[in-house]
Amino acid sequence: MASTSRPSPGPARSNDRLLSLIVAGVAVLAIAAVWGWSRLTAAPSNERPKPAWLSISQVIAQLNDGRMLKVRVDLHLADQDAVSALTPHQEAFKTMVEELSGEMSREELEGPEGMVTLAKDIRTTLNRYLASQRIPQRVRGVMFNEWTLLPS
Repeated sequence: MASTSRPSPGPARSNDRLLSLIVAGVAVLAIAAVWGWSRLTAAPSNERPKPAWLSISQVIAQLNDGRMLKVRVDLHLADQDAVSALTPHQEAFKTMVEELSGEMSREELEGPEGMVTLAKDIRTTLNRYLASQRIPQRVRGVMFNEWTLLPS
């Protein structure tokens, strides 16, 4: 009777399996260590950008119906660099605010809708002016620091 002998798994096969398990374990640990290190050394970006504002000096404008409007405007800008870039244009901005206000009547400016309309017109006009000067549009919003419709 011929005996069929199968090669029994010897110590060489067991060592190969053990070696592959050790290599896989080391690889997983190395990947985890690199991931953990990158998370620890990354600077947290929880800091919010600081708002940038540019103030326009007080404007007293004569409305198209002869009445007067006294406003002080602050411009919300894209960033702090915009403040230094747009400061030389403050007088031009003041003139534009005066002209835009002069095109409106007291009835158009009364109430919150009038303020919103004038603020949108100011932002659009100033950004259009900046584009004509080849300066990127940087005015994001307009805030009225003072708003007084003077009696006639």
